[in-house]
Amino acid sequence: MKRLIGLAICACLSFACSSESSGPSGAKPHSIVVTPDSVTLDQQGDSIQLVPNVLDDNGHLISGISVVFTSNNPTIATVSPIGYVKPVGPAGVTSIKLKAGGITRNVPVVVISVANTITLTPNAPVIAQLSSVQLTAHVVDRNGDIIAGAPITYVSADPALAVVSPTGNVTSVGPSGSVLIGAQSGALNASVSVVIAQVPTTLSLVPDPLPIAVGGTGRLNARVLDAVGAPIAGATFTFTSNNTGLVTVDNTGLVTSVAQTGSTTIHVTSGTLSADATVNVVVASHPFGNIAANVPVASTAYGAAISPSGVVYVATLNGTVERGSLSSFSFSNVLNGLGQLAAVAFNPAGDEAYVAYAASGLQFIHVANNSITNSAGPIAPTPFDLAVSANGQRVYVGTDGMVYAIDVVSHSVVDSLQIGTVIHLALHPNQSKLYVSAINEAKVYELDTATLDTLRSFSLSGTIQGIGVSPDGNTLYAADESGGVYVINLTTGGSTRISANVCQAYGLLVTKDGQQVYISCYLDGEVKIIDTGTSAVIKTLSSLGGVRRLAMSPDGLSIVVVTEGGAAILIQ
Repeated sequence: MKRLIGLAICACLSFACSSESSGPSGAKPHSIVVTPDSVTLDQQGDSIQLVPNVLDDNGHLISGISVVFTSNNPTIATVSPIGYVKPVGPAGVTSIKLKAGGITRNVPVVVISVANTITLTPNAPVIAQLSSVQLTAHVVDRNGDIIAGAPITYVSADPALAVVSPTGNVTSVGPSGSVLIGAQSGALNASVSVVIAQVPTTLSLVPDPLPIAVGGTGRLNARVLDAVGAPIAGATFTFTSNNTGLVTVDNTGLVTSVAQTGSTTIHVTSGTLSADATVNVVVASHPFGNIAANVPVASTAYGAAISPSGVVYVATLNGTVERGSLSSFSFSNVLNGLGQLAAVAFNPAGDEAYVAYAASGLQFIHVANNSITNSAGPIAPTPFDLAVSANGQRVYVGTDGMVYAIDVVSHSVVDSLQIGTVIHLALHPNQSKLYVSAINEAKVYELDTATLDTLRSFSLSGTIQGIGVSPDGNTLYAADESGGVYVINLTTGGSTRISANVCQAYGLLVTKDGQQVYISCYLDGEVKIIDTGTSAVIKTLSSLGGVRRLAMSPDGLSIVVVTEGGAAILIQ
């Protein structure tokens, strides 16, 4: 075969120099045999050479006759003088004509489309929730032409956001977000990002109704919700009281009683949306158990305290103190580098606050300018909780193994007692007794506040954490982190355990009227409210994160709880 092709090429080359219509022997051309006798080429691929042999009527090879090559459609394929066929670009069908003497031969040529890319339009469409958009995909060949009928498969990268039909129709399932929609054909892939935009649908007001105490405040939380009930960030609101003689409302939703009982509504608008919430002004002696605000603070927030004027301090395990107020309920950092702080407390006047850490003891904070003015100690080992006497003269500090009594005038430790790991403290309303929970012993100790002598102890079970005493001084409540709350009769010393529907309790406080007990559930991220008359959980505030200590305002109408994740939550 190699010899035959070589002879043929030599013949072609010699034929190109001659215009004779017969060979040197006088034989007339009868047919042209071509190898290959048909050509199939990929777009923009390599060329193929046609090798002709001119034969006489006896099938003998005739030499010395020129062969002329011509493309019948040079836009599809071209041919060189010596028979090289090359695709130009577009896919299609043509033929190459070979002429020798008075005879011709046509060799069919097919240029096959080669899939090169997929185009997908529109690019980066934005659609509203629960709406659709039609995508159009084309397989394009190397020449940039669409390959008709090429199979295409569509796929959604996140069917929870959007689904796509076999024809490329993309439909939002509901939630907002961005989703990649892909088109596949063979080994080729293309994708576009479809953005699903939130649609303002509902104006939500919580709580509704909003109860507030006479002369007190409450916050109406407004949110614009989208088509699936998710909040839309950045929405602005206008609040209007329909009875300013009963309550006023500011542009943050803070509703203030104008010192009388009654009911009215607050009208709220945001864009084209509007809603009304009922406000009931009542005589109150404890919080209503509604979340008024949930704002960020430093991470590892652990303790909180509220002054009579509404200043709020938050202490963190990272050694920082943040300051806010009940009215605005936003916080900023005011002290740093103080070591691990698990608690903070104000004196009764609210002009001085206290934090404690092992290296430097009890720190005295001047509230007016947030500066540390004195210290007392050292206090060792790690301090956990603080309690301030009603006359403001003593601060009690519970640590991992000790209880200290500190005189705030002399800034000195005046008494101490070695005891178990003390995480929580609580003073008796008559100030004569200090209660401490020792988690490593599953006990609560009753100490004499004047001498720190142990008066008695209450043996319980589990992991005893937060404690609190009822306003009448007859009942002690103790949170059990293994699940439940103990109710201890301080007259008889007997105890009962509330366990139904109660979480793994950490922090605990008793309302000023003694009607409710609040407990924080660190692992569950909840705050539960217990009715002291029925021992039943009457309300649960959920999805709060790792809640730690609770603090109550001196008027008993506001509670602040902080989370280790970095949040301060106002309950009113």
